[in-house]
Amino acid sequence: MMDFDYHDWIPYREKDPQIFLKASIMLGLRPEECVVIEDAPNGIRAAKKGNMKCIAITTTHKAEELTEADMIINAFTELTFPTLQRLDFQLGALLFPFITCRSRW
Repeated sequence: MMDFDYHDWIPYREKDPQIFLKASIMLGLRPEECVVIEDAPNGIRAAKKGNMKCIAITTTHKAEELTEADMIINAFTELTFPTLQRLDFQLGALLFPFITCRSRW
């Protein structure tokens, strides 16, 4: 797993897909091969603007607020291979390491 603090190299703005696009470049993947896991409506919008699939997790917002995502889950334990297959994307991307993005806020 790669872990980085993106504030050092990406000027963050709400609904800006740059963080996700930079992560896809770091992984050597096209955006459409990536899945973003987000807990906020603005993050979902950024993922979709970046042409990525998005799974919303209801840790900070209710499911009703996360409907722009391709899928909504309540816990990370729901992320199983069959669940991800329902997203209809190239599953080869799952073989690459995950990148986690930390925020200073």
